[in-house]
Amino acid sequence: MNTLGTTNPRCLPGSWLQRGQRLQQGGCYDQAIYCYQQGLNDLFQRPDADAVRPHLVLLLGLADCYLALKRPEMALVKLDRCCRYLAECQTNCPGQTLQSAIKHLLGVWPDYQYRIGAQRPQLGEWMAQFSGADRYLPNVAAAATPAISTTPRVLH
Repeated sequence: MNTLGTTNPRCLPGSWLQRGQRLQQGGCYDQAIYCYQQGLNDLFQRPDADAVRPHLVLLLGLADCYLALKRPEMALVKLDRCCRYLAECQTNCPGQTLQSAIKHLLGVWPDYQYRIGAQRPQLGEWMAQFSGADRYLPNVAAAATPAISTTPRVLH
């Protein structure tokens, strides 16, 4: 048992994540930001190769909260931090979990680009020109980018 009274040190960042998500869903963005930051602090105190996905989810939660608070600059800082973290992990802890996290970030990147661009068009343009995911993760970005179909999708 550690000093925090838990037997599994990984359960604490997860509880911060769950609290943050509940607060975010309830519109309490400042409090959710606090929870996400606490979860990150706990993860940084316990470096673990298996913590790649929690880092990403906590940082994306912060970006979402900052966008909800109309602070796209801070959201962009958190997205940049996601990219830097994953790029660092490519050399320190490669593996399937890392690849999954990178693909997830590449998948949600266009949504963040759109949402940030809606609030600050110049930042959206910057993201389109200098995509952080592509800049930091060029090898994975090229391999993970799906082919774009020109066939219209039929919705049922």
